[in-house]
This record gives sequence, C-alpha cells and structure tokens, in this order.
Amino acid sequence: MDKFDSAVLGLDAARTAGFDPIKLNMVVMRGINDDEILDFAALTLVENYQVRFLEYMPIGQVTPYEWRTKYIGADEIMSKISSLYEIENIDTPISSTSKVHKSRVR
Repeated sequence: MDKFDSAVLGLDAARTAGFDPIKLNMVVMRGINDDEILDFAALTLVENYQVRFLEYMPIGQVTPYEWRTKYIGADEIMSKISSLYEIENIDTPISSTSKVHKSRVR
C-alpha cells in the first residue's frame, strides 16, 4: 500500500469515528506542492473536509533564501482559489487561529 492509499484509509477511519468536519492541513510551498492548492480546495466540494492552507515558516535549519523562494502568502493562496471558486467568509470566533471560508464552483 502506498502512502496515498494509507492516507485515504486514515480519512475513512476518521469519518467512521465521527470526526466532522475532518480537518486537513496543507503547508503550501512554492515548487513543491503549490500546484495542488486547487485540488485540495476541490476536496471540500465533495467531502466534509476543512482544508487549512498553512504558510511555510522558517523553522529549524532553513536558510532565509530557501524560505523566501518557497514561501507563498495567504493572499496568493486565496487568489489562486478564487480564480476557480467563489469564496464566502464564514464567521469565526475572535480567538480562532484560522479563518474559515466556504467555496463554490463559479
């Protein structure tokens, strides 16, 4: 079994265990996985997933150059998503560590 299949089994197990919504974190990195932003956003249209697009942060032995070349800010992530989807802001508590949005196909 490859890692993708293992991850899907884990998501199925979380759903069976009653997790709702299932929260998926994606640390977005230019040139690594930024081509998957729209794929992750599309998951929310067919499953009750809440995808959290996280900005890459310089932790550990990351050089400033490496961090700057891989970093993608929230504005750029949202711009990419809004190029294909209509985005609606969802009210969140002021204590929340994230912003929640709902997307729909245009």
